[in-house]
Amino acid sequence: MRYHAIAGVIISIMSTEKYKHPPGGYPEDYYYIAGDNGVTGSFAVVDPVGRLVLYQPTPVEKRQSYTKKKDMFNRVRGDILHAMLEPFAGKSTVILERPVTGMSFNTIRSAFRCDEATVIVLEILGMRYEYVDSRQWQKEMLPYLQAPKTSPKGSTAEVKAANKVFNDSLKKQTKIQSLEAGRKLFPAQEFGRAKTADADAALMAEWARRNKK
Repeated sequence: MRYHAIAGVIISIMSTEKYKHPPGGYPEDYYYIAGDNGVTGSFAVVDPVGRLVLYQPTPVEKRQSYTKKKDMFNRVRGDILHAMLEPFAGKSTVILERPVTGMSFNTIRSAFRCDEATVIVLEILGMRYEYVDSRQWQKEMLPYLQAPKTSPKGSTAEVKAANKVFNDSLKKQTKIQSLEAGRKLFPAQEFGRAKTADADAALMAEWARRNKK
């Protein structure tokens, strides 16, 4: 077992034990990688001609919370993520979806914890990355997304309830169109059937291929 340490964090690397790549490896000279942020997100890799060569949920595990004895949270498995991305180090463009801030405290905390773990792995691998806002890639990859221009403003109970309806509707619409677009672009890939399923990472990687050359 090997160990890497950066920014005070130690990650054990067990690539041959924790993640298996195709026997033939990845023969192309360059790849485009995208990370859909969050513990329910995914990572995708496309090659120079737009073939999806890797699509995997972000590897996480349940861990005991450090604040409450009976509370559990999802933590990114740095060793598995390292093993997933290692073959593309030095020959890829990496984009990450910027963590959002307009949600509950627990959701924000989880998003930034996931982002920090991802960034540590990328820095260990020496992979440069950049953040993109969801609107950047959605504008091109989800052209039929019809989102309201503004959400209700204010802090009353009625406005908060209206905001929840607004956000839930937008999220549902986005996921439906994401799956439709992903299945059209990558018909051989199974993106899942759960309510949380989407093809965001794959669409982001394809967007990067088209725009980050």
